[in-house]
Amino acid sequence: MPENRGAKAGWTWGGIGSIIWILILAIVLLVQGNYLGMVCSVAFFLAGILYVILVAPWKHPNTPFGLIYLGLLVIILAAAAVLIITWYPGQAAEFKNLRWLFFVLPLLIPIFIMGKKTWSQMHNE
Repeated sequence: MPENRGAKAGWTWGGIGSIIWILILAIVLLVQGNYLGMVCSVAFFLAGILYVILVAPWKHPNTPFGLIYLGLLVIILAAAAVLIITWYPGQAAEFKNLRWLFFVLPLLIPIFIMGKKTWSQMHNE
Protein backbone atom coordinates (compact mmCIF):
# COMPACT_ATOMS: atom_id res chain seq x y z
CA MET A 1 0.00 0.00 0.00
CA PRO A 2 1.55 3.35 -0.98
CA GLU A 3 2.00 5.90 1.76
CA ASN A 4 0.15 8.65 -0.14
CA ARG A 5 2.79 11.19 0.85
CA GLY A 6 1.64 13.61 -1.82
CA ALA A 7 -1.94 13.68 -0.57
CA LYS A 8 -0.79 14.00 3.03
CA ALA A 9 1.58 16.83 2.14
CA GLY A 10 -1.21 18.52 0.18
CA TRP A 11 -3.57 18.47 3.17
CA THR A 12 -0.89 19.55 5.65
CA TRP A 13 0.79 22.31 3.66
CA GLY A 14 -2.46 23.43 2.07
CA GLY A 15 -4.06 23.76 5.50
CA ILE A 16 -1.09 25.68 6.87
CA GLY A 17 -1.05 27.85 3.77
CA SER A 18 -4.71 28.70 4.19
CA ILE A 19 -4.19 30.01 7.73
CA ILE A 20 -0.73 31.60 7.48
CA TRP A 21 -2.37 34.99 6.91
CA ILE A 22 -3.63 34.83 10.48
CA LEU A 23 -0.08 34.62 11.83
CA ILE A 24 1.05 37.46 9.55
CA LEU A 25 -1.85 39.56 10.81
CA ALA A 26 -0.83 38.76 14.40
CA ILE A 27 2.60 40.27 13.72
CA VAL A 28 1.04 43.37 12.17
CA LEU A 29 -1.31 43.79 15.12
CA LEU A 30 1.58 43.36 17.56
CA VAL A 31 3.53 46.12 15.81
CA GLN A 32 0.45 48.36 15.94
CA GLY A 33 0.05 47.70 19.66
CA ASN A 34 -3.30 45.93 19.26
CA TYR A 35 -2.59 43.20 21.81
CA LEU A 36 -6.14 41.86 21.93
CA GLY A 37 -6.14 41.36 18.17
CA MET A 38 -2.68 39.78 18.33
CA VAL A 39 -3.76 37.30 21.00
CA CYS A 40 -6.93 36.44 19.03
CA SER A 41 -4.85 35.95 15.88
CA VAL A 42 -2.36 33.65 17.56
CA ALA A 43 -5.21 31.66 19.16
CA PHE A 44 -6.94 31.16 15.79
CA PHE A 45 -3.64 30.25 14.12
CA LEU A 46 -2.85 27.64 16.77
CA ALA A 47 -6.40 26.28 16.56
CA GLY A 48 -5.97 25.96 12.79
CA ILE A 49 -2.62 24.18 13.12
CA LEU A 50 -4.04 21.78 15.69
CA TYR A 51 -7.03 21.11 13.48
CA VAL A 52 -4.89 20.40 10.42
CA ILE A 53 -2.76 17.96 12.42
CA LEU A 54 -5.38 16.27 14.59
CA VAL A 55 -8.25 16.03 12.09
CA ALA A 56 -6.21 14.94 9.09
CA PRO A 57 -8.26 12.85 6.64
CA TRP A 58 -6.01 9.79 6.93
CA LYS A 59 -6.57 9.78 10.70
CA HIS A 60 -10.33 9.68 10.06
CA PRO A 61 -10.49 7.60 6.87
CA ASN A 62 -14.27 7.12 6.85
CA THR A 63 -15.22 10.74 7.49
CA PRO A 64 -16.29 12.65 4.35
CA PHE A 65 -13.80 15.23 3.10
CA GLY A 66 -16.53 17.86 3.07
CA LEU A 67 -17.07 17.49 6.79
CA ILE A 68 -13.35 17.60 7.54
CA TYR A 69 -12.86 20.64 5.32
CA LEU A 70 -15.88 22.36 6.86
CA GLY A 71 -14.17 22.39 10.27
CA LEU A 72 -11.13 24.17 8.83
CA LEU A 73 -13.40 26.56 6.98
CA VAL A 74 -15.21 27.44 10.22
CA ILE A 75 -11.88 28.30 11.87
CA ILE A 76 -10.87 30.49 8.91
CA LEU A 77 -14.21 32.32 8.73
CA ALA A 78 -14.42 32.80 12.50
CA ALA A 79 -10.88 34.19 12.48
CA ALA A 80 -11.77 36.55 9.64
CA ALA A 81 -14.90 37.80 11.40
CA VAL A 82 -13.25 38.31 14.79
CA LEU A 83 -10.18 39.93 13.30
CA ILE A 84 -12.17 42.28 11.08
CA ILE A 85 -14.08 43.42 14.15
CA THR A 86 -10.79 43.72 16.08
CA TRP A 87 -9.10 45.62 13.25
CA TYR A 88 -12.08 47.94 12.66
CA PRO A 89 -13.89 48.10 16.02
CA GLY A 90 -16.68 50.35 14.77
CA GLN A 91 -17.34 48.44 11.57
CA ALA A 92 -19.20 45.43 13.01
CA ALA A 93 -22.41 46.80 11.49
CA GLU A 94 -20.96 46.26 8.01
CA PHE A 95 -21.73 42.55 8.34
CA LYS A 96 -25.43 43.40 7.94
CA ASN A 97 -24.73 43.91 4.25
CA LEU A 98 -24.69 40.38 2.89
CA ARG A 99 -22.66 41.13 -0.24
CA TRP A 100 -19.53 39.92 1.57
CA LEU A 101 -20.97 36.39 1.35
CA PHE A 102 -20.18 36.32 -2.38
CA PHE A 103 -16.48 36.48 -1.49
CA VAL A 104 -16.92 33.44 0.75
CA LEU A 105 -18.67 31.26 -1.83
CA PRO A 106 -15.45 30.10 -3.59
CA LEU A 107 -14.31 28.64 -0.26
CA LEU A 108 -17.20 26.19 -0.51
CA ILE A 109 -16.07 24.67 -3.83
CA PRO A 110 -14.08 21.80 -2.24
CA ILE A 111 -17.11 20.81 -0.20
CA PHE A 112 -19.18 20.39 -3.36
CA ILE A 113 -16.43 18.68 -5.37
CA MET A 114 -15.23 16.16 -2.78
CA GLY A 115 -17.91 16.45 -0.15
CA LYS A 116 -19.04 12.81 0.22
CA LYS A 117 -15.78 11.10 -0.69
CA THR A 118 -13.64 9.69 2.12
CA TRP A 119 -9.93 9.04 2.48
CA SER A 120 -10.50 5.28 2.33
CA GLN A 121 -12.49 5.59 -0.91
CA MET A 122 -9.86 7.78 -2.54
CA HIS A 123 -6.89 5.67 -1.48
CA ASN A 124 -8.38 2.15 -1.62
CA GLU A 125 -7.69 1.26 1.99
